[in-house]
Amino acid sequence: MTSVVNERFEQIRKTVDSTPAKKLTETLIGQGLTSAEILEAMFAMYRESFSAERARGEHGKFEFCISTPDGPISYALTVDDGTCAIGPGTSPDATSVISMSLSDFLRLSLGKANGAMLAMTGRIKVKGDTVAAMSIRDWFPTE
Repeated sequence: MTSVVNERFEQIRKTVDSTPAKKLTETLIGQGLTSAEILEAMFAMYRESFSAERARGEHGKFEFCISTPDGPISYALTVDDGTCAIGPGTSPDATSVISMSLSDFLRLSLGKANGAMLAMTGRIKVKGDTVAAMSIRDWFPTE
């Protein structure tokens, strides 16, 4: 991660740790971050935390559709036999499309929310292969 993106990530992490979920997005925006900057920092963290060893022999194309104050923002993630590609945009042939709010995405990504609970309460919606979507947490450890 570049130093600017790393600083943003640390700011986001600290804010997630200290802010109630309902106030998280407005707090971060109030700190001068845009939705795009927040997602750029978070997906940079995904790139950094990717475990090639855990993803060896695994394959999947995923699209994250994150609802933000600026409208939905999509990121495509491809895992292919221990390699990973992540970038802004859609994935037309995605194995799974995962939709959620920015706040839930941040909390889930930083280990502050349970994906199964968010799914059971309808706060995460998965179109396509739900089991494949659940594999993502194994490839990107939060600890």
